Amino acid sequence: MSVPADTLAAMDVTAVSAPEPEPPGTGRIADLVAAYTPLSPLGKQQLRGNCPFCRSPMFRVRPRHNTFHCFSCGAGGDARMFAAKIGHQP
Repeated sequence: MSVPADTLAAMDVTAVSAPEPEPPGTGRIADLVAAYTPLSPLGKQQLRGNCPFCRSPMFRVRPRHNTFHCFSCGAGGDARMFAAKIGHQP
């Protein structure tokens, strides 16, 4: 069974041009965190800054994996968890 080339091309374009919408709270972690603390590059795949929860400089953001982690207080997770945790801060 063969599929005509024009149909196959139309299917590929449709799949690429229509990204799935992101659920609320799952956007880019770097943009979300940067609203609360300045971030600077650390190597090619990480960003560092002061933890918005404990103010330690041991806070890391990995945009490629959409995660954050503080090596001091242990806070970590994805963008949704960051938004939930920061919402409960005074």
